[in-house]
Amino acid sequence: MTTENNQHAGVQPETTILRNLRIGFQVWLGEMRLLLVGAGRAFELRQLQRRLDEECAALGRHTAEHLAASGEEAVPPSFDMIRSARQVQFLQDEILRLRSEQEDAANRARERAPHNNRD
Repeated sequence: MTTENNQHAGVQPETTILRNLRIGFQVWLGEMRLLLVGAGRAFELRQLQRRLDEECAALGRHTAEHLAASGEEAVPPSFDMIRSARQVQFLQDEILRLRSEQEDAANRARERAPHNNRD
């Protein structure tokens, strides 16, 4: 019956099947893109967190060396301490920015989801 309706409407069944396959493939490509983007963001966050841990450790080492060298005297922080502290702050800010972007992307995806009608 559907074939008869399609033939009467001037649409060939093969054309409809190919159109459905093309749309399905486009949806699949979109999902794969989202999956890869999410994996890339997660990898980037892990790398930044690892780098932050390394910089915190370096800052601790520089501080310990500086305190050992200066004893009880009050001296300004060394160049290495300042550089490490700035790097730690930069990495913390970058991690917060990326997490915020990730949450925004997840919220946008939830809003676009067709099953979002829970009212």
